[in-house]
Amino acid sequence: MYGTVSSVYVCRDSNTHRSLGRGYVNYQNAVDAQRALELNYSTIKGRPCHVTWSQPDPALRKVAQGKLYVGNLDEQINEKALHDTFARFGNVLFCQIGTDDQGASFTTRRL
Repeated sequence: MYGTVSSVYVCRDSNTHRSLGRGYVNYQNAVDAQRALELNYSTIKGRPCHVTWSQPDPALRKVAQGKLYVGNLDEQINEKALHDTFARFGNVLFCQIGTDDQGASFTTRRL
């Protein structure tokens, strides 16, 4: 739909071979990949997905330039709202609200 895909890779657990809920899509050109970024926060099979550029160089991935931890979030916040809030200050590559195995936000989990 967005261009010619050269390859797709789904990350899987090495023991169970179950999907880890993430993967990679390689397009034949950067323009098509840029258009596919429009899928960010869209729903695929009932789950919101996150689409961002992949950084293939492990040395660059370890550099946490501008990486933020945000705590004490309101129980009603979702990842789209978090993204939109911080997008006013610059380009947000990825944001995620931590959840437990049942999908409950760490910010709303009752101990």
